[in-house]
Amino acid sequence: MEVNRQRWAEMTRLHLSTYEHLDAVVAGQDSLKPFEVSELGDLGGRRICHLQCHLASDSMSLARRGATVVGVDFSSESIEIARSRVAKAELADRVSFVHASVYDAPSVLKDTFDLVYTSWGVLTWLPDIDRWASTVAALLHSGGFLYLAESHPYAEAVRWSGWTYGGATPHFDDSQGDYTDEGARFEHPESWNWSHGLGEVVTAIANAGLPIDFVHEHSVVAWHLSDSEHLRQRPDGMWEDPQATLPLSYSIKATKS
Repeated sequence: MEVNRQRWAEMTRLHLSTYEHLDAVVAGQDSLKPFEVSELGDLGGRRICHLQCHLASDSMSLARRGATVVGVDFSSESIEIARSRVAKAELADRVSFVHASVYDAPSVLKDTFDLVYTSWGVLTWLPDIDRWASTVAALLHSGGFLYLAESHPYAEAVRWSGWTYGGATPHFDDSQGDYTDEGARFEHPESWNWSHGLGEVVTAIANAGLPIDFVHEHSVVAWHLSDSEHLRQRPDGMWEDPQATLPLSYSIKATKS
């Protein structure tokens, strides 16, 4: 986790120039994906904990839909920049931030929420999916719900040669480059990732005391998953293979009883 923290410090600074949507979101553009909007429903008056919030684009989009949001991230650089962006967007009264790891969030926040939101490329940075699910449950009050949108572990296994499907197998990578810039160079390129199968994620959530409302598999994904010529970007910004219906992402809602 400490190795990853060093990598994310550099990635955060890189993303200030490689994330094309940053200024647009501050100005009012919605960063939530189309199926997220419909599945989340009305957020008016909701108190939301956004885990692994990074630069807070989704935190701001959730707040503009009527929610009050607390963003959590283990990168102090991300939190610093997120606060600056929120202030510039004049949303500081609706969005605040806490510097903490996911696993430490309940003890640091000492609060519960209507919704825990987390999405897109987050679970692979966590070694223990059962502890993650227990953390989510601890952050929810009775009747609160988890919403997760994530790239499909099947598609990730197809994308990366040697990538294990599920099993929380640790994968070490010290190659240069970033998903926003293949030519990026880092002083600390090392990182660790873990693969969690869809069944493992669902089971962890259920075992944490969060009955599943739905698991939806989607034939679209938030980014280009591979070098395949088959993926095409749609007008709404999502990526798909027009000739296939195989899942590229999934979403889960689970409510604390």
